[in-house]
Amino acid sequence: MPSAPGPLLVERRVITGEDVYVDRITADGRAWSYTTVDARPGDGEWSFRRAEAPEWREEARLPLEALAALRAAVEDSGFFEAPAAFHPDVAVIHGSSEQWTAELGGRRHTSILHARGTTSAPPLAALAQALEAALASTDAG
Repeated sequence: MPSAPGPLLVERRVITGEDVYVDRITADGRAWSYTTVDARPGDGEWSFRRAEAPEWREEARLPLEALAALRAAVEDSGFFEAPAAFHPDVAVIHGSSEQWTAELGGRRHTSILHARGTTSAPPLAALAQALEAALASTDAG
């Protein structure tokens, strides 16, 4: 994977087998994405294949209010106190995981949610909601 843009505020990395999709917000409010999957529409259906040369793409810049709300969510969600990993209570085969990393005020923490969609992790759910709201705020359409 090429070097990630920085400095980091928050990153969600979804890993499914060998496939990776990343949403990354840098401290200056730029929204970035990275994926190893090339998805294209064609003939009424989507085709998926491995990206030949994945690279970071700058998607947007968060409005100042959205950036402030995301920073507050990182601070208030309990993320920095969250365990390094959350595991499911049941066996999950071929499940995705979500790796969250945030850096704020000189603190940096990473927490992994194993069996995404099955495992519950309130601090990560709060962070996910805040990230989705921040990304939605960049949509002018």
